[in-house]
Amino acid sequence: MKKALRFSIVICILSWILYTVAMGLFSDFVMSKRLYVVLLEVAFMAVPLLSTFFVQKRTNDFSAFKLLKFNPSLTWGAGIALMVIAIIMVVPVSALLPGITFNYGPEQLMALKGVDEEVADQIRLRLSSMPPYAVVGGTLIRGLIGGLTISTLFSLGEEFVWRGYLMTLLKGHKFAYVALFIGFFNGIWHAPMILFGHIYHQHPVAGVFMMSVLCILTGCLIMYFVLKTGSVILGAAMHGVVNGLVGIVYLLTLGGSDLTVGFSGFAGFITLGILIAALYYYDTYVSKERIMSSTVEI
Repeated sequence: MKKALRFSIVICILSWILYTVAMGLFSDFVMSKRLYVVLLEVAFMAVPLLSTFFVQKRTNDFSAFKLLKFNPSLTWGAGIALMVIAIIMVVPVSALLPGITFNYGPEQLMALKGVDEEVADQIRLRLSSMPPYAVVGGTLIRGLIGGLTISTLFSLGEEFVWRGYLMTLLKGHKFAYVALFIGFFNGIWHAPMILFGHIYHQHPVAGVFMMSVLCILTGCLIMYFVLKTGSVILGAAMHGVVNGLVGIVYLLTLGGSDLTVGFSGFAGFITLGILIAALYYYDTYVSKERIMSSTVEI
């Protein structure tokens, strides 16, 4: 427990320093092109991964590597499908909240994501010549392809740290405790990115706390399937699919803010809560594996 806590605090501090210094000294340069933003995000995500490799080398503990299994099965399909269902469910759940309606509107996507006005004009021009079903369908297909390829690759490093190495340090503890611990630190690890406008563009300060809740809830689903299959690669695929598809929610809803609408808002939290409850019921009363009510064993 102490080792996991110390490790989590250290990688958070190192990541925060890197991102804050880079944005503080070179913000104009970094923000001038999307490529530089991506490179900084890659460097940011590399800090916990490299720290993990360093610690494993020093302690000669490579137990987390056994989770790098590529063993596709029906369970893999179920895990990925669950995340697709989660994204789709967020749309009607969002529409049930005050001030949000079900409506095709690309303007919502641009507003909530803080898209530059010049870029927004280009997007409007491109979308104006396309029927809504083509935009939504294209977004869904591109999101799935990108989510299961490039996004999965980038997510693998993050998942290897949080649902891989850190989970091995917390084995023997209850599932709920491990999910809360990992989700909390995974969330606040994102703090500098959030404060500089990533995801919660309209509410960066509140967004830090929202991100921790999001990581705890999403982490419950991912952790269940990682434990069930013994593969953190599946966890990365589930993570990647979410990253690839989140934009579709904003295309189909109108109103609200980044705290209410979308997968990362209250609508997403409600949706994830429902799916976690359903998964708990299945795990306890149908499959009777009781993964979610037992201790984590790797």
